[in-house]
Amino acid sequence: MIDFRREATHIRELILTSLTEAGSGHTGGSLDLVDIFTVLYFGHLRHDPSNPQWEGRDRVILSIGHTAPVLYATLAAAGYFPEEEMMTLRKLGSRLQGHPSYEFRLPGLESCSGSLGQGLGVALGMSLSAKMDGKDNRVFCVMVMENSRREAYGKRLWQPLIIRQITFVPSSTATVCKLMVGLNK
Repeated sequence: MIDFRREATHIRELILTSLTEAGSGHTGGSLDLVDIFTVLYFGHLRHDPSNPQWEGRDRVILSIGHTAPVLYATLAAAGYFPEEEMMTLRKLGSRLQGHPSYEFRLPGLESCSGSLGQGLGVALGMSLSAKMDGKDNRVFCVMVMENSRREAYGKRLWQPLIIRQITFVPSSTATVCKLMVGLNK
């Protein structure tokens, strides 16, 4: 049986020690999402850290790039790469940059991250692609809804949400695209 509290505490420790070592980064947003990431990676996702490109894996899309430390720490804790690498966070040449990037081929990274809210469109595209290929992969989009940014998010989110409503007809082979929202007040 997985001890989610222990895993979440360990991920928080990795985030705090790596951000302290880096001397900069977004602590609050990363810590806010630890419980969501812990439940996804240690209790819900179909994934294999020893085979990160496994076709049957579920995908997690981080739509808030500046909270990359929670993704990195979770991937390290799950065994995608050595936890010691967390101490290279935000350093020149490190695979663990301030925002996730494909440039460094980090195992377990499904999407780079840029503008807030763009992840839902990416997740929806991955989900529709899997559905068209007859696969049952699930895609999870993790984002934060902050009071100060709701309007900006709204402009990027309405179209993917409408497309999702139109295209996702329940069936036994339907691929699932789930939106995980943290409320940061």
